[in-house]
Amino acid sequence: MYTQPRAGFIHPSTFMGVHFSPLLMFLIEIYRFAASPYTLLFIQSLALAAPAWYIYKIGIQADLKPKMALIFALIYLIYPGTLWSNWYDFHLEAFVPLFLSAAYFYYQRRNNVRMIGSLLLLMFTFERAVFLVIAFALYAVIRDPLLEKKTEKPLSNRTKLFLILMVVCAALYFIQSERIMYQAWPNRGVIEPTKIFGKITYDNLLLKVAFIALLSAPLAFLPLFSPLELLIASPYLLLAMTSDYTPYFTIPWQYPAIISIPFFLAAIEAAKKEQTTRIGVKVVAAGLTIFLLFSPGTPIMTQFSSNWAITLPDNETILKHAAISQIDQGSSVLAQENLFPNLTERKTAYTLWPKNAIPPDYIVVDIQSYYFYTEPIGNTTREQMLRLLNEYNYGIKAQVNGFFVLKLGYEGGKTMITPLKSQLDLVDARSPFVSQEDYFRETSFFVPDSVKVEDGHITIPKGLRGSVWWGPWLTLPPGEYRVTIILDADELGSLPLLTLESYWYKTITYDELMITGDSLTDGGPTTIVWEFTLDEWAPSLEVVGISHGWAEVRVYSLTLEEIS
Repeated sequence: MYTQPRAGFIHPSTFMGVHFSPLLMFLIEIYRFAASPYTLLFIQSLALAAPAWYIYKIGIQADLKPKMALIFALIYLIYPGTLWSNWYDFHLEAFVPLFLSAAYFYYQRRNNVRMIGSLLLLMFTFERAVFLVIAFALYAVIRDPLLEKKTEKPLSNRTKLFLILMVVCAALYFIQSERIMYQAWPNRGVIEPTKIFGKITYDNLLLKVAFIALLSAPLAFLPLFSPLELLIASPYLLLAMTSDYTPYFTIPWQYPAIISIPFFLAAIEAAKKEQTTRIGVKVVAAGLTIFLLFSPGTPIMTQFSSNWAITLPDNETILKHAAISQIDQGSSVLAQENLFPNLTERKTAYTLWPKNAIPPDYIVVDIQSYYFYTEPIGNTTREQMLRLLNEYNYGIKAQVNGFFVLKLGYEGGKTMITPLKSQLDLVDARSPFVSQEDYFRETSFFVPDSVKVEDGHITIPKGLRGSVWWGPWLTLPPGEYRVTIILDADELGSLPLLTLESYWYKTITYDELMITGDSLTDGGPTTIVWEFTLDEWAPSLEVVGISHGWAEVRVYSLTLEEIS
């Protein structure tokens, strides 16, 4: 609770400055027995899965056939709002479906004690859940006179009084929570509408429509036919529809968990009016289709970004864990965003190192990961590392294909070395844009439209002069490197074909090699090896190919690797 990954003036030293959550006080006692990120992820998965039981019971209580109630429960387990919330780290939003579904079930049963208890647990999850509690109470009061089923027991005056008291307590609780968070983090400021409601663009509007569609589609759009139940989700929907903060209205975040249950309640209410086999088939077909198209790890989502693919551990992963295990338990560590979870059992581990603090004992980075070049925004891990390397002496203790463990004052040899290797990818060489979060140039080669990308090679046409590829834009340590290129040309002779240059753009050229026609052999591709040395860290190294235009040149492979 004390150490925050991003320390310093703009970030709190305690999580209570971000969210006021009494629930965390309870979870900490569980975490104490097994202090590991996996403990939190396991708890989160349980919390997200448990509402399936309540959804089934809610369906039965609503007089759905058991098979139909079971369908809704199973669809919840493959629902995008459930799966993406479980995929995206550990977040308090994951507990909202459990307490909200429990509150609704006990509201159906008119069990006031358990309903109020569930609402209290929801409120104690994090401070802004109070708006869901208030919306739930409003829904219950509005729904009561609209009951179509005369046999359903109306709310008693005592229940209504409980709900009114709950709203009052929730409002007071929220005000007090804001005070506590402000005391824990004075720089947090107060809630300002101008900071919540941003500028709405046309692109954002399309994303918001898609957001609602993706939450409704797995339920065959049934929630749209029973909008009263969506009143419970109205506080968050209002925020999502009026904000310009993209994560609020896109699926691959934790936020859909906040409103997933109201969408299921609305679908169940709509299904009550027409309980036919056709409705069940529609829900099953829609749920499975959306699951296959838009869930994490499925083949379709994998095409959009490697971040949404399920990566199984390989030998390189094992070596990286072995490298991390060399870090002394009591040492301080600066680690980039995607590596930080592997270091959270250490007391002093950050992703944003305080500028006025003593330097960290270790720096852990992966220069072939986009996180190294993009996060934290405004002060990336690369910028932090280069600043620390400029001011202090760090040596590489372990390296696994661009994954580095650097130790302060270390002058010994590297251990568990797997040399860095980067190569031109003929499949993705044409475009630097892979997905929204991958929109960056680092870690890859790029080929412009003037160069043909064909099966098994790229073709540089005769007459084309100038740069014909760039990359891989990697931050590399001092050492010796080898570039291996396999190519051929339609005309041989003494005229220059290609020049290879290794440089940091507009700053320094490290070395260059000119390839002429007489250096190639007739009858097939020729392998050319070129070696160069870096005497210092290169912030962004490129191996660029420059065509002289005298002949058509075909490049079959290009590889950059470290040799010492």
